[in-house]
Amino acid sequence: MDVEILDGGAYIAQRVSDAGDGPEAAPLARIADLYTRALWHQLTEELKTVVSAKPPTVSGLTGLYSSFIKEFEAKLNPVSLVYILIDIAATDCATEPTKAIEFLSIADKPVIETDTEAHILMLSELAHLHLAAGDTDAASTLLGTARSLVESSSELGAAIHSAFYRVASEYHKRLGTAAEFYRNALQLLAYTPVDSLPPDEQLQLAFDVAIAAVVGEDIYNFGEVLSHAIVTALAGTEHAWLHQLLVAFQAGDLGAFDSVCASAAAVMNTQPALVAGADFIRQKVTLCALMTLATGGGQGGGGVLSFEAIADSCRLPVEEVDFLVMRALSLGLVSGVMDGVDRQLTVTRVQPRVVGREAVGSMAQRLDTWCGTLDGTIKFLEGESVGLVN
Repeated sequence: MDVEILDGGAYIAQRVSDAGDGPEAAPLARIADLYTRALWHQLTEELKTVVSAKPPTVSGLTGLYSSFIKEFEAKLNPVSLVYILIDIAATDCATEPTKAIEFLSIADKPVIETDTEAHILMLSELAHLHLAAGDTDAASTLLGTARSLVESSSELGAAIHSAFYRVASEYHKRLGTAAEFYRNALQLLAYTPVDSLPPDEQLQLAFDVAIAAVVGEDIYNFGEVLSHAIVTALAGTEHAWLHQLLVAFQAGDLGAFDSVCASAAAVMNTQPALVAGADFIRQKVTLCALMTLATGGGQGGGGVLSFEAIADSCRLPVEEVDFLVMRALSLGLVSGVMDGVDRQLTVTRVQPRVVGREAVGSMAQRLDTWCGTLDGTIKFLEGESVGLVN
């Protein structure tokens, strides 16, 4: 039997007729009316409302696209078109990522490739689906293309950034690359309103970011992650110990670090990343303690540091200080000159860090002290120079 192929107008008219007085009649009638009047913006908004509803207000969404929307998709806003397609795939291919990938194939939708935001959004969704299907190689390729578009574009909307960094962080979490997950997750937080995330997702993201900050190999600036409300909220949950751990790292406070490790030992031992990286984590917090000392945050800190002062602040035997200093210098955490003969480190620079109010207040006090010393020196020189200068 031959199947009649209808054009868009005939298809939507047939759908309206078939709906009768049922619940789909009203939304389909609105869609048909807007299509007939060529009100493309209003039609786009109506389609977005219909397909994003949970559950959708009309059935057969894949057919709605292939037999109706596809005919005029070039007239729609490309970003809105992608959102419509994503919602259709999420409904009709919810448990079949491979089928969703086929439906969303960019090769069949050139109108999307010509719009940077729409292209990034589609690439990100395809990468997400490939991850769901277990194909990390394909996801990596798609994310690489999307990242090049993100980094070369200066006027992307926050929602586009959010969609990309969500999938990028998901990808690196899957691979177990903590530092890269951390960076992408921070970007996600920068572009995503926290209240737009479900509470359970907020808590999981905060937990994952905090763990990544602790175990990430080249992460020594904890002020930025602590400034996010989503991470601060850990303090009032069962994961409060993790927030305390971040605070200890930021302050370079080995006493606080040891206290947290002792009180939360049982739960920390259930986290494979913390167990596997225990030695590295200890070295990391010790390096943070050295950075704090070098900025004047410890007893006798700042300027020229004796090996004894470093050993005392960093809780190390004196004979291990030179290795710690060399490690800090090689990582660029501090700059300066280590004198093995006089057993001291002359600090010229400390890696910039985001600091809190308490640290800023401490620096302000040190600046006031320095200004007072400088003022006294100037007055002394002025007094000594009387009679030397006419």
